Amino acid sequence: MPRGRKKKILTPAEQEDAKKRTRKAVEKYKKQNIEKINVNFVRGSRELIQKRSEELGVCLSAYIKGLIKEDMEKAGYDFPVNMEELHEKEEKERKDKKDG
Repeated sequence: MPRGRKKKILTPAEQEDAKKRTRKAVEKYKKQNIEKINVNFVRGSRELIQKRSEELGVCLSAYIKGLIKEDMEKAGYDFPVNMEELHEKEEKERKDKKDG
């Protein structure tokens, strides 16, 4: 018999409650950490951009964020694209502040 606690079998009501708590946590995380930017293009642009992103093997969002990141870095900005990069940047800034 495997070690550790037995996994509790949830009732349908408990499962629904757990889903609601998860959704609430995700919404809170997004509200605190994610910004949305709406961009308008002429008709047909989305299909062309989607096609190019697929050629590169990335999703549409990653393709657009990558282009922006590349341009921002060329201009001398430290531009994190995802939360992992943001946390690394913040950690480095805290360490530099502590050491400096």
